[in-house]
Order: sequence, then C-alpha cells, then structure tokens
Amino acid sequence: MMFALILAVSGFALDVKLTAVQYPEKVDVDIPFTHTDRAPNGQLEAEVTYEQGQARIELQFKDMKAPVLFGGDVTAYVLWAVTRDGIAENLGELYIDEGSGKAEYSTGQKNFAMIVTAETHFLVTQPSELLLHTSEPADNKRASNSTFIFSGFAPAPDHDLESIAHFEYKGDMPLELMQAEKTYALAEENDALTYASDIMRDAKITLAQARGLSKEKRNRKGMVDYARRSVALSSEAIRITERKIEAERLAEEIARRRAEMEALQSKVEQAQAARETAEQQKAQLLEDMSNLSREIQSVREERESLAERVTEAQAAVNNLKEEQASIGLAMEQLRESKAELESQKADLEASMVNLEERMNSLKEEKAKLSQRLEGALKMVADTNQSARGLIVNLPDILFDFNKATLKDPAKITLAKLAGILIIMPELNLRVEGHTDSIGTKEYNLKLSEQRADSVLQFLKEQGVDAGRMIAAGYGMERPRADNATDEGRAKNRRVEIVIAEGVVQEAQP
Repeated sequence: MMFALILAVSGFALDVKLTAVQYPEKVDVDIPFTHTDRAPNGQLEAEVTYEQGQARIELQFKDMKAPVLFGGDVTAYVLWAVTRDGIAENLGELYIDEGSGKAEYSTGQKNFAMIVTAETHFLVTQPSELLLHTSEPADNKRASNSTFIFSGFAPAPDHDLESIAHFEYKGDMPLELMQAEKTYALAEENDALTYASDIMRDAKITLAQARGLSKEKRNRKGMVDYARRSVALSSEAIRITERKIEAERLAEEIARRRAEMEALQSKVEQAQAARETAEQQKAQLLEDMSNLSREIQSVREERESLAERVTEAQAAVNNLKEEQASIGLAMEQLRESKAELESQKADLEASMVNLEERMNSLKEEKAKLSQRLEGALKMVADTNQSARGLIVNLPDILFDFNKATLKDPAKITLAKLAGILIIMPELNLRVEGHTDSIGTKEYNLKLSEQRADSVLQFLKEQGVDAGRMIAAGYGMERPRADNATDEGRAKNRRVEIVIAEGVVQEAQP
C-alpha cells in the first residue's frame, strides 16, 4: 500500500494527509494501516466498534520491532486518534513483545483517523514527526471516509537511525531491559529526581530487579514484568516533571501579569486623583473669575460715578486707572493659568484613554485564556459552557458496572484534566454523580456519591489540591434524558465536573 504523505518544507513543519472514518453505531469496522519508510515492515490492522459514546479499538500487529532500535531518546510507540479539526488524542502505548500481538484502546471520538509515532515516552501530549504508521480508509458501506491534512506534530525526538525497516538487533541486552534503562536515563536527564523523587525511587528499584533477573537468564517473564513497571514509573515521573515545570512557568507568568495589573490599577487611581484635583482647580478658577467679573463690574460703576465728579477728584481717577492696570495684569495671569490647567486636563484625559485601552487589552487576554482552557478541556472529554462554569461530562462506561471503580480510560482522561487544572490554580471544581432510575433511590444515591468521590480522590492523587474540590451525589433525581429508553438511561448515568472561579454553585433541581 502506498503511504500518502504531503511534506511542507518550512522549518520542521510536517503535513500529513489522513483519512478520518465516521464509525456507525454497533458495527465492527476493519481498518488497515500503511507504514512509512522509517517503520519496520510490520503489519497493523484495527477493528473499531463504536457503542454508547465510546469507540473500542482492538489493534493487531505482526513482525514489529522495538522502538529503542531507533537509538537516541526514543523509547516507546504511541497510538493516536486524530480528528479533522487537528486534535490528537494519546490513546496509549503500542507495546511490542516479540514482534506480534494485539492491544486494546478506547476513545470518546466518533470521527477520527489513527497514527503511530515513536516518542521519548508513552505519556507525551503531542505526536512527534517520527511518524511510522497511518490508518487507511474503511472498506465498509456504513462507515464514511473523509480526508484532511494534519500538521500538529512536535519535533522528532533525538534518534540515531532514520529507519529500522531493515535493522536487525544482535546485542546481548534484552530490548525490554534496554527500554527500561533508556527511559530511566531520560527521566534523570529531565530532572525527575527533583520533581518526582518517590516515583523515581520505585523506578530505580524495579529496574534493578529487572537487571538481576536478566543476569540469571532463567525468568524472562519476570524480567519483562519488572522492566515494564520501571518504564511505566519512569514515564510517569517524566510526565509529572514536565507538568510541574510547566505549572511553575505558568505561575510565574500569572504572577507577572497580576503585578502588571496591580501597577496599572495604581496608575489609574493616580490619574483619577489627578483628574479630581484638576476639576477642583478648574472649579476654583471659575469661581475666582466670577468674583473678578463682579469686581470689574463694581469698578466700572464706580468709574462712571467718578466721571461725573472728574473735576473734583482727578487724583481718584488716576488711582482708578492704576487699579485697572493691576486688574488687567491679574486677568492675564489668570488666563495663562487657565490655559496651563486646560493643557494638563488634556494630557490627563489622554492618559486615561491609554489606560482604558490597556485594561481592555488585559480583559481580552483573560477571555483568550478562558477560551484556551475550554479548548484544552474539549481535547480531554465532552465539555460544555454553562452559567455555572465549564462542565466536563464523564459517561457511565468509564466505571465498572454498578461500581465506583474508575477504568483505565477514565484515569487517562482525568490525568489529562488534572494536568490542566494544576497550571490554573484559580479554578475550583464541583464533582457531581448521577444515575438512571433503575434500582432503589437509596442505592442509586449511594452509587452516585461513591463515583463522585472516586473521581475527586483520583484528581487529588494526580496533584490537584483537595481544597479546590467538592464532591456530591444526586442519584436518579436530576436526569438529563428520558429513563424510559436505553439511550436516555445511558445519558443519565454520568459524572459531571463543573469548573469555575470562586465558589462553584450547586445546580438547581
């Protein structure tokens, strides 16, 4: 099969032509994959079934080679679901054990393409340009295909080989142990010993156990198990380190922005005070001018009276002329003062306009940050805007049947959500559990409370401050759809996470 690849040579930009498939409800759809010239000449094929808001993916592979053969910083393969609007969702690691096998994944997307990339670890959030496989169109009349261009790649990780298609590994170290060694070394290089010391300690212990079993050469299964544990722990340490470093960077940025706003507010207050002073001076000037006008009028009246007695009071007339000259000088001084105050007023008004424009710009930046938050949340799960804040919906299928135990896909989704929340500490959460009408009121209320608390506890374990979160259960009391149908009951079985600043209000019944 030919691999459809469109390259845009601008820096590291990579544009790839993909085929998105819109999967019908409850229909098994076979999806073949094609490989690039970088990938091993292995075969990949997926069977995708979309049901109750989730696409379940069973991926079978044959004649694959371990990612560490690329050398450099490459340790893992990752399977991605890519939507037409350019959002790539990490579905999990494609782990290669002896070249052939199968793996299962799930996603809440309904219309998407799939790709496989080589990465530094399997918890990355953006696919690299080290692209190995892409999904092909579905040959199924009930599934619709549509092509699009995807360019949201990160730069490729450091690697020694551009292709492992014809490379044969002849070393003594088991590849599973090599992956564990390399992943642990990458975690150390990324300062994970500082930011995730406990996890790194466990990763080092399990790596040492894998090394010991590898030397014994009699318990390969145990060696592989410990190596895989070490890889998972090292990858988690890298992810936590990246998240904490990003959180520190954002905290510094937020502090800088707040300082700017406080300084700007201080300038606004100073300008307002100066404006008030100018208004007072203007009022005083107008009052002085009014008093002066009255004095001039009085002088004029006196002059008219003196003119009738000019012969008897020439000396008084001379004094009056001198007084008029003095008054004229005072008037000129007052005019100059008025002109200076008018100029100051104009300068202050111009400053006020500039300050208002700056405040409007900051408000627009805050709105853009809110939009980025909503966009980031939509990449994680179904998200809606409401008067209470952003609502993230977790469907019932993310829990074991009639239990509050989180499934792995739910943990992945919540881990991504936790990463977003940690870097935005001004946001608070209200976790609300709901059920359908099957079962007793008391049972459903207890189940909804347990599920909400399960989500809260998991977010807390991921680093979200418990003081920002509240959990509540409502059982069957607040349905979103008709409980008379399977579809309606499926929509009612849910956990909703409401995200907002300040106190998150409880929804009205």
